[in-house]
Amino acid sequence: MDWIGTVVGIITGGGVTGVVTSIYGAKKSAQVGMSGNEVEAAKAKSADWASYVERIEAGMAKLEGRVSALEAQNREAESYIDRLQTHIWMGLAPPPPERK
Repeated sequence: MDWIGTVVGIITGGGVTGVVTSIYGAKKSAQVGMSGNEVEAAKAKSADWASYVERIEAGMAKLEGRVSALEAQNREAESYIDRLQTHIWMGLAPPPPERK
């Protein structure tokens, strides 16, 4: 607790009100101090750029793999649609779906 604030509160004539105000102010300062420490911890955690960049690159590689797989599926679907359209224009029955 801030004892100087308490003494100043009593001397300046605040009496009990001054004491209560100084105690309240000291508690608020302590709470802000705890929050400040948490902020500093978060800053220190995010300051580790190497691990941050590694996580981002790993996520990007995973997404690139998923996109490649989806593009391959899309190419297969387009190929089958082209075959279906060819058969339709030729008046033939649709070709059987390809087994995978």
